[in-house]
This record gives sequence, C-alpha cells and structure tokens, in this order.
Amino acid sequence: MKIVSMILVSLGIIILVLGALLYVKPDLFSLFSADTTPPVIFWSFPYDGFVGTSVQLKEICVIVQDDYPNVTVVDYADDANYKNGLILSKAKTAMAITDYKIKYPDPTHDGAIDEDDVEYVRTRVGSTDLTADFVEPWGKVDLADLTYIIGCCYTYIFTAPYLGYFSTPQLVKYNITSLDWVGNLKTHSGHFEIVESIGTLLGNWYINDNSVSENTTIKLESNTASIKFVSTEDVNANAKVIIEGVSFNLTKTATKTWTTTVTLNHNSYIQLIALTSDNLYINSVVANVQIQVPSMPYLSIAMIGIGSVLIAIGVLIEKREQSRIIY
Repeated sequence: MKIVSMILVSLGIIILVLGALLYVKPDLFSLFSADTTPPVIFWSFPYDGFVGTSVQLKEICVIVQDDYPNVTVVDYADDANYKNGLILSKAKTAMAITDYKIKYPDPTHDGAIDEDDVEYVRTRVGSTDLTADFVEPWGKVDLADLTYIIGCCYTYIFTAPYLGYFSTPQLVKYNITSLDWVGNLKTHSGHFEIVESIGTLLGNWYINDNSVSENTTIKLESNTASIKFVSTEDVNANAKVIIEGVSFNLTKTATKTWTTTVTLNHNSYIQLIALTSDNLYINSVVANVQIQVPSMPYLSIAMIGIGSVLIAIGVLIEKREQSRIIY
C-alpha cells in the first residue's frame, strides 16, 4: 500500500505541475511538435531611435526568449564600426541593463532564466527571500511569483563590449540577428544617433492611464494598451514605442500630448521614446508589461483538480497504513 500511495502522490504532482504550466502556456502541448517559432527579441541596447553620446554606448545588450532553451547565436552589425558583424556572448550581467535600471528576474544570477530558476522559486514558495529578485516587491513568494518565472522561462542575456569611434553627430544603422539551433531566425533592424551632448525632455508617460516611470511594471487584462506621452512644455517632438524591435509612432492629438494604441503578443519590455525634432532633448523609459491570463483553460483546471485528488488519495492511503501499523 505504501508503494501505491507513493505512486498516486507522484502522479498527482506531475499532473498538477503540468496543469499549472498549461495555465501559463496554453500552447504547451504544441511544444512537442516541430519548432518553427523564431526567438523573440524582447529588448536591445542600442535600441531603434536611441540618441546619446559615445560614452553611453559602452556595451551591446540583447534580451532574447525562445520556446526552447536553444538560442545559439546572437549577432550584431552596424555601418559604423561592425560592418562584418559581432557575435554576442551569453552573460550573467549587463551594463546596459544596469544603466537603464531594468530588473532582470533571474534568482539564480547566472544570466539565464530557465528550469533552474523555476525550481529555485518553487522550493521557496511561502518564504520572503526573493523580494529583491523580481520586477516588483511581491513580499512573500507565492503562486504569482512561480507563474511569472515560468512565463519568463528560456530568456537569456547576450552582450558584447562596443569598441569603436564615432564622428559627431553620426547616424548609425544596425542589425541584430538571433538564431536558434534548428535554424529559426529573428532579425531586428534600426538606427541610433551619436551626438556631443543630450538633454532631458520633461514629461510623463502613461500606459492605460497608469503613470510610467523607469522600470515600472504594468499589468494588462488584455493584449491591447493605450500609450500616451504628455510633455511639460509645448515642443516640436516625435514620440514612439518599441515592442520586440518594432516601432510604433505616436500621434500628437492635443497640445503637449501624443497618443497611440498598440497590441502586444507577449509579456515584454517596451521602450518609450520622445525626442525633440532637433535631437537635443530626449525622454526615454523602459516599462515591463505583463499580460494577465483572463481565465484558466478548462484542461488546466481539470489537470490541477485530478492532480490534487490523486495527491489527497495517496496521502489518505498512507495515513491509514500508518494507523494500522500503530494499532
């Protein structure tokens, strides 16, 4: 009977975990088919539209996520100093992330968000020792933390030092390529400008009317978001949002106000940029946007329920067996 109870408990745990994974990734079972999905480039530095000094561009940084732990090559090229390309390496930390105050949810601190991080969080549910490692201070580690880290699984930092010289001002076109082991390719192209000096454009960003400062976490109940920038002064400026390497321009809809509506396919870092037409003043922040799953799939509910029942039956059998031994 002891073996039976152990089998039931183990099987229940497996089914329950699979149900939880299905809750986070509804397309979980499609992962067992051929991998035809290219990696997602969440964020890069430099980013499309970056304006800054050569001192600011010390390191290239790319954050990439894939459905499998198989991102093998990230290549950077530009028409200034790296015309033949530069292979980036997986890194534990990144200067660009530190400079832009992006909190990278990597509790094992090895540069990769993978199964080790999921297990690290799972074994600490109920404790309070992970508060500083996540995008927001959730306090006690709970199912929300575990769900979040599962959604971030297979995310990696790739970096390389930027060694080169610029004339000022200089407009530079760049190209970032990410390749996984089966040949799925993702490309992101853009441009940045190196200037002698750059000032700050005063104003505030909003996502769904929620104020956004550097590294704000915004939770959406749908994948649609309204983006707004409100300048302190009425200036001649352009504003845009970059999502997974794709730029969307904001339209000036009122005095000092620029707006647009965008659709997001994944949880992601998004870059918000407002730049004066003379390229002398910029307002740029990074926001972490999380799309909340509105409802749990029926299969996920069933699996979690069956797993819980099997665990309960296994525990009950074990307790009865122990009672018989006592008597």
